[in-house]
Amino acid sequence: MKQLIVVISLLLPACAHAQDDSTRNFNLNTDITIATRNVWRGLDYGSSPSVQGTLAIVGERFELGTWGTTTLNGSKSGYGTWVELFATAKYKNFALTIDDYFFFNADDSLNNYLDWRRDKTQHFIEARLKFDSEKLDLMAGYAFYKNKADETNGLYFEAEYAPLPYLSFLLGAVTSSNWLSFYDEGGITTIGVAGKRSIPITETFSPALKASLIFNPNYEGSVNAPGVGTNPVYVVMSLTF
Repeated sequence: MKQLIVVISLLLPACAHAQDDSTRNFNLNTDITIATRNVWRGLDYGSSPSVQGTLAIVGERFELGTWGTTTLNGSKSGYGTWVELFATAKYKNFALTIDDYFFFNADDSLNNYLDWRRDKTQHFIEARLKFDSEKLDLMAGYAFYKNKADETNGLYFEAEYAPLPYLSFLLGAVTSSNWLSFYDEGGITTIGVAGKRSIPITETFSPALKASLIFNPNYEGSVNAPGVGTNPVYVVMSLTF
């Protein structure tokens, strides 16, 4: 918990500076996504259609919020339900994000969200550095706080190339074992292509439809967690409101 407080305290000055530069203009970002599967970093969490939601305060140079997902079949097995808190500081094309992930077990008695002790906690805190450009995004992430039983130190890397507004390609990989991403071995975790389009319903309401084809060459290198799908290929459809 102390590490999280220290990191947020380092981000707050950047957020305060962002308030001055953006004349204190903030936006409230909310969205809901319904997806046929929750595939994250090459693995299927919950083996069920899912609903995902975001609530965030967004400024010119910062973002604070939460993101969560849960299965639509009502089951919490397979880590299909988790919550994420995040804080982001932005500067030009770069963004530094601190994410706190909490994966829920199927047994409620095992889910003590407030327990931050290193020998008990289920929290993973990851630092992500991202570079955004018009067509190419690059990201690197490292989990620096977690349960002491987790001795993995693999970094996660991701690159997304969007040659057209409605078409993008994704490549993701871990350098070595990484339990946040549920891998015992390093390797390429995602080779994906996605197409998307808006569906105009009214002048102000246009849900986004997205279809993705995802390959995972490293599916056999996963930690084989109960209920976490480890298929080599997925097709995912999602609708975001």
